Amino acid sequence: MINFGYAGGNTTLPSYQACNYNDVNDKDLISGVIRHNLSILSIVNDWNRDNNIKVYRLPLDLVPYGWRPEIFNIYQEIKKEEFSYLQPYSRWYFHPGSYVQLATDRETVLDHSVQFLHYCANTLASFSIPECQGKIQLHFGGVQGDKDMASFRFVQNIDTRVPEVIYNRLALENDHKNYTLEDVLKTSVLLFIPTVLNIHNHFLNSGASHAGTLAGLINRAKATWRGSRPIIDYSHDENGAHQYVRHGDYINIRKFRLLRPLLEGTDVIIEMRGKEQNCLLVLNDKENGRARVTYETV
Repeated sequence: MINFGYAGGNTTLPSYQACNYNDVNDKDLISGVIRHNLSILSIVNDWNRDNNIKVYRLPLDLVPYGWRPEIFNIYQEIKKEEFSYLQPYSRWYFHPGSYVQLATDRETVLDHSVQFLHYCANTLASFSIPECQGKIQLHFGGVQGDKDMASFRFVQNIDTRVPEVIYNRLALENDHKNYTLEDVLKTSVLLFIPTVLNIHNHFLNSGASHAGTLAGLINRAKATWRGSRPIIDYSHDENGAHQYVRHGDYINIRKFRLLRPLLEGTDVIIEMRGKEQNCLLVLNDKENGRARVTYETV
């Protein structure tokens, strides 16, 4: 069985809110945004339940500037007093953006990265989400002119600067430019951290070779999860191909059918711009892929 999900806002529901950094000292404004966002999360959670969506990537600004302790304390009070009923129907997790850089050679950037990861881990823990389910999905980040040295710093910083409450939730993802799936798999085995296979990024950035068939690579990524359900990201460009970085709006369902048999037993986030609508497309599609055609040839 495959569980499908999407990231962030739902195109059919009210939107989450954000705020400016200049507003962080306005407790009433921050409290209002947090209440609004938790209300939207509750609505999204109900919608996901009603539509059999079992994986959901939380918006990073669910608690705006939640990495600041005083703001996270406001969140905790509001959640305890007004949203204690809110519990995830689906698998919830985070995927921090490019400002989290564990391979950085700048101490201030590293400090902030760890602060933000604390926010993610603490938010997931506030919903009593087990570490094996509530993951924090990370890219390696930049190479700072020396990929080997950056990779070394990434491993070293996780080993020395990342506490266990964060480490136990980490999952590593290949990107479209710097770090291939092969890079991530090697580090994943070294650190005992699972790999999130991003299929679109893999085709955009495969290194010198594909290092095996897509089926074999999916199985290698699955194996890093050691009994937990693997997460896989799927998307393609507007042409239904893996040529351009920008994601298309809607999934090429014919092409996805060919990949679907390889994804059994995984949680698949569909990263198309149409968000939840793509989950409905694949959930309502009853056709099967043709075994005589491989995904790579389409």
